[in-house]
Amino acid sequence: MKRVCILYNHDLHFQTRILRQAETLLAQGYEVTVLCLAETSERARIERRGPLMIQRILKKRLYKYHMFSLRTLKVFLKILFSQGPFDVVHVIDAPPLLLGWMLSRIWKAKLVYDAAELWDALFDEEKARLTENPSLSKNERQKKLKQLEQSRRFESWVLSRCDGVISVCDSIGDILRQKADGPIHHYITLRNIARYQQITDSQHLRNYFNLPENQRVIVYQGQIAEKRGLSKALDAIEQIDEVAFVMIGPVLPADQAFFERMQQRIQQSDTLKNRVFYRGFIPAEELLQWTASADLGLQPIINWNMNHYLCLPNKLFEYVQAGLPIAASHFPEMKHLIESYRLGFVFDPENPKQMADSIRQFFDSPEQQAEYRRNVQKAKKELNWENEEIKLATLYSQILPG
Repeated sequence: MKRVCILYNHDLHFQTRILRQAETLLAQGYEVTVLCLAETSERARIERRGPLMIQRILKKRLYKYHMFSLRTLKVFLKILFSQGPFDVVHVIDAPPLLLGWMLSRIWKAKLVYDAAELWDALFDEEKARLTENPSLSKNERQKKLKQLEQSRRFESWVLSRCDGVISVCDSIGDILRQKADGPIHHYITLRNIARYQQITDSQHLRNYFNLPENQRVIVYQGQIAEKRGLSKALDAIEQIDEVAFVMIGPVLPADQAFFERMQQRIQQSDTLKNRVFYRGFIPAEELLQWTASADLGLQPIINWNMNHYLCLPNKLFEYVQAGLPIAASHFPEMKHLIESYRLGFVFDPENPKQMADSIRQFFDSPEQQAEYRRNVQKAKKELNWENEEIKLATLYSQILPG
């Protein structure tokens, strides 16, 4: 049996994309181990989820922008003397890429780089932060900038030396091809798509918040963060009468202050306090049953960097599986998906009035709502993980023939 090692620079909490890939590879007959390069105290160091093995390696993750570090070497030696050998090293994002490359050379294993994000955009953000940081001395700044550039160059160098490269959308894939210093041998776009689900009629949100049965409900699901455009969404909701807005998702520690400001704003606004609600985190196996009880799924992501501009969030596909029409920011990948399947409409996320006008027009047209819902029901038979995972299985059969 061929063995696959997935390297992930965090603990495995809400990463349904990684779990889906692991499940697909297990179903294809591979033995799969996820090595989390960070652990949390409440989780076991070694965990089994059916046939899937999850092991947590360190208290602290690898440096986000500095691959060439003593910490990387320490993790390399720890894994080398406690794991393996594996036949495939499957690296999630750039931070563990050097680690994965070294392990693959030692084990003579295939190397797969799964770029779930565009790391050039994150490198550029960090470069700007370092350049503008007045607390750094000139020597410290130059050292950190050099480390940053080394990591960027290594990612470009290793792209053409991987046995397989994966990205979450075509736009990011095009950028990876351009930055590679040679041809990429095997590439696939593997979208973050939900599994096919049959959802029964649901009134979860209306029942939970004591809303009338005929209440129009807009839902947002995902991380509660400023970069997700929720402030602009509230600006739009203030302009629309008789619409309830429900936010579902976790609040990370870094976003707690934003969440508290948003809650304060809602409570102090006569037009928001009885129409905007927060449900909190709902486990993935229950989530879509809640989502399906809304009338419209919203994704008002802000163009914070290229990762936001080129994003194709899993939430769009979850809205499809929940049977909801979609309203989203007019960025290339989201716009192409929504317009290709006629699943809903797009808007400028920086323009709350346009967002509000588009939502109002949607609710004022029962014919348009019905058409979008019919299109969503057709699309969910195609836009599901059962179809998408074929590309992953094919990639592995190409790099591990037989």
